[in-house]
Amino acid sequence: MPSNDVFTHVGSPGQKEEAVRAHFRAQGKVCGSMGSPFTAGLIGTAAEKLTTDTAVGTRVLQWQGTPSDDALALRFAAGLHWLALCGLDEDLADLYGGDAVVGQAPASWDRIEQAMEHHGPALMHFIQGPPQTNEVGRSGVLFAGFMAIAGRTGQPLSLREIGSSAGLNLNWHHYGYAPSGIDTKWGNLDGPVLLRPDWEGPAPAVVEVEISDARGCDLNPANLDAIGSEVPASNEANRLLAYIWPDQKERLQRMRGALSIAGEHPPKVERASAAKWLRRIVPEQTTGTTQVLFHSIVWQYLPEEERAGIKAVIDQAASVATKEKPFAWLRMEPSVSGKCAELRLSLWPDAPKRHAERHLADVCYHGKWIRWLGQDRQRI
Repeated sequence: MPSNDVFTHVGSPGQKEEAVRAHFRAQGKVCGSMGSPFTAGLIGTAAEKLTTDTAVGTRVLQWQGTPSDDALALRFAAGLHWLALCGLDEDLADLYGGDAVVGQAPASWDRIEQAMEHHGPALMHFIQGPPQTNEVGRSGVLFAGFMAIAGRTGQPLSLREIGSSAGLNLNWHHYGYAPSGIDTKWGNLDGPVLLRPDWEGPAPAVVEVEISDARGCDLNPANLDAIGSEVPASNEANRLLAYIWPDQKERLQRMRGALSIAGEHPPKVERASAAKWLRRIVPEQTTGTTQVLFHSIVWQYLPEEERAGIKAVIDQAASVATKEKPFAWLRMEPSVSGKCAELRLSLWPDAPKRHAERHLADVCYHGKWIRWLGQDRQRI
């Protein structure tokens, strides 16, 4: 997850460069605290050693925008990982494929500098695009929210996800769940994706769930069949893998498993803005289904105008919701402090007020752990 440090737009090259370096230092610390010494070392070293001797270094250090808002350090690290995954740079493939931790070792940084020099156009093309992540571990968190909704309504769920990327979390019902610390099991326990988040608190209520349909939208959806034009050997699957920190092998394995499931159950994701898409699709709800709008680590990246448009759709759906056609809003988004994410649920007509919400859990951004607070903790 990007650092929450905010830097204002600055004018002079020196001010821009210092803002970028400060952002890299902060993001490196975040990566270290989230269990990726490799990425922490890489980004922290880049903060000190990046120069304008290469076109890539110049582009990064003179970034046109707010580095933290654009997750620039994560784009840079993912771009290098992407080169390694595509097999475009053997030295990077060795570095990223092994157990080495990039620190101040000159040999490691020399490999990165050479990659920036030899693959500059491809790397800059990658960095220029927005982060494209689809963290499957978040399904281990969202799962409990879907259980809470289905348990209350007893109806099939009609899923509507915004910021879907490749739509891998739309396939949550094809995964297996066996949280550590509680005796709860559900789903495809023998499949390629088994989610075992560390669970603290009471066990969630688990029920049978029927999915009537599942659809999502994204401004730039990851097309798993698409071949990139800049570098023919690259594809969207590698782009998704690239944003996973390379020393977190379990996450990489989980992503590869989710991609294999997506091959059998292709997610339906449309290229569209969230508010416009929701205005069209939410009124299509059929009687006897619970429509669920959900998203995970998306809200912070939406412009205020887009958020307002989404809230207007939610308000309208809430105002006409009935027991025969309930409407739920499930979201996993950063807490105010930014130290963790929160799982929150609003369900209509169950909610006593239009904007009532239940704070179900505090959770890890990658879905590694969950502190379950229960369905009855409510804030109006």
